[in-house]
Amino acid sequence: MTTASFREEGHYGILEQYIRPGDYMLIQFAHNDQKLDELKAQEGYRRNLLRYISECRGMGAFPVLVTPIARNTWKGNDGTYNDLLEEYAAVCVSVGARENVPVADLHGRSRDFIVKAGLEGSKAYFFPGDYTHSNDYGAYFMAGLAADEIVRVCSAWKSTEYRFLSDCVTKGFGPWKMPERIVPLKKPGIFGDIANPDETALLSDIEDPEEPADRACALDMVIKTVRFFPTNVYNDMFRDVVGHEWYAGTVECAYQNGMIDSGLVEDGKFFPLQAVTLEEFLIFAVNGYKSRRVLPDFGKYPPEESGIYDEKCRDFAKPYMRAACSLGLLPADGSGQLDRALKKGEAVALCRKLEKAILGGA
Repeated sequence: MTTASFREEGHYGILEQYIRPGDYMLIQFAHNDQKLDELKAQEGYRRNLLRYISECRGMGAFPVLVTPIARNTWKGNDGTYNDLLEEYAAVCVSVGARENVPVADLHGRSRDFIVKAGLEGSKAYFFPGDYTHSNDYGAYFMAGLAADEIVRVCSAWKSTEYRFLSDCVTKGFGPWKMPERIVPLKKPGIFGDIANPDETALLSDIEDPEEPADRACALDMVIKTVRFFPTNVYNDMFRDVVGHEWYAGTVECAYQNGMIDSGLVEDGKFFPLQAVTLEEFLIFAVNGYKSRRVLPDFGKYPPEESGIYDEKCRDFAKPYMRAACSLGLLPADGSGQLDRALKKGEAVALCRKLEKAILGGA
């Protein structure tokens, strides 16, 4: 739900029906707000938070803001943590300060944990192949952080009602030891004739597979493969990409997640509609892979053919081509033609190989 759809689709109506004076309303949104242009952090999202707070108080209840749980998201170009929800968490804090509402900073607590655990270590707390939705172990752990935050914030609050809420928090049930390997549940046999959503082939809806793919289209494919989403704002980082174009959010998403190497930018221009070459596509793909899985010794393998494409690509692209070989995206015999324009169908085939490489170690 977003701050808007929670109200528009009737969920808030259920809350209004059952809430009573003296109740507490914990308000947490952002993950889906950030996908919509009308719900930018400082705009629609902020206005909706203020409205919920006002209406909560009007019903005699006590609002508590909870910042959004951090995603397990990392930049592909340099391996640093990519805090996609930082602005939304900051708005929660500022609104809380303005309205004198306690703010449980679950975002800060979960972000610090994820950064410490690292990309691979944090995966044990999320569903396989998912970087936003926690599994049962993650939910249990994050609930503990939320409880800690309520105690931290509300125990010192001047209002006795909020101090009472803090007093109601128990120590819980202790640590939940995680097994060495978490095996996802399988679909029950009685539903064998119903297809799983993930059984649909990746990018099966791509039209005109024989047509050349441009850079914007290539980025869109890789973004879908690594399960990012276009953002709701474009920050004008390239002179030739304007905000009203369909691909502006795609380019912004790729830029934020470290998928666009500076070697592909010339005089502040990205050339989004230029035909993408195999070399360029592989740069996007390898950076996308690195945002989802750690790539050890980037640029130093495969041992036997580590430099087989060194004379066929630009200098900055050498480590990418070596990594592409190791991931099976390039033939290890050096037969790949890096400077040729890539067709859409060929790009889809490479994305499916990329998906397999990512999920193979997820």
